Amino acid sequence: GRLHVRLVALFTLLAAVPTVLVAIFASVLFQSGLEFWFNNRARNMLENTVQVAQGVYRYELGQVGAQATTMSSNMADGLSKVPIDDPQVATALAAQTFLRSLNEAAIVRISPGRDVQSFEVANAYEGMIDSGRLHAAAAALAHSPPNAYVDAQTPGRIAVLTKLDYGDDFYLYAARKVDAEIAVQTNRARDVVNDYHTLLKRSRANQLKFNAALLLGSLIIVGLSILTAMKLADRL
Repeated sequence: GRLHVRLVALFTLLAAVPTVLVAIFASVLFQSGLEFWFNNRARNMLENTVQVAQGVYRYELGQVGAQATTMSSNMADGLSKVPIDDPQVATALAAQTFLRSLNEAAIVRISPGRDVQSFEVANAYEGMIDSGRLHAAAAALAHSPPNAYVDAQTPGRIAVLTKLDYGDDFYLYAARKVDAEIAVQTNRARDVVNDYHTLLKRSRANQLKFNAALLLGSLIIVGLSILTAMKLADRL
């Protein structure tokens, strides 16, 4: 009996001490790695990358919005003198679009529950007047001041919608082509930050799983050592 106790104690000590030291070292190393990648500095760096990309987009949106609101005021002034179906309106809209370095513009009527009706369009292309996007933009613009504008969410364009002081439900749509690389980089940065936040939420769970795996491995090693010691004691 004493031989069993001595061998079991010896083998347990020889197996447990290195195993526990390795487990502690691995846990601390894993924790330090998590703190390195998920500390405030790393998080702020990634979030600042997105903010820079979004800042470029907001700047361009503000430029288009400023041109669109001024253009809307000029067009409303002209429409107070001539009817909307006058050929001069189309000419004025095209001239305003060109002078303000815009690519497309349109005078539209967005009535609730109805399709979007376009009256004059400059540089039209297929899919330019999208009822879903314009209805959503008009809803966001409903309670805004007269010179406000909203993002029209047009793919490949920086587009805005602003009210036109001509009648109920009349709006001016204006758009400028955007470099595809800006949109790609903005979306890529946003995806990276979203993945980062997902990993941040899962980091604690991963740490617990890692520590549990180390504990289980340590128990298995100590158990095998005890079993080996008992077999050896029986053989002796």
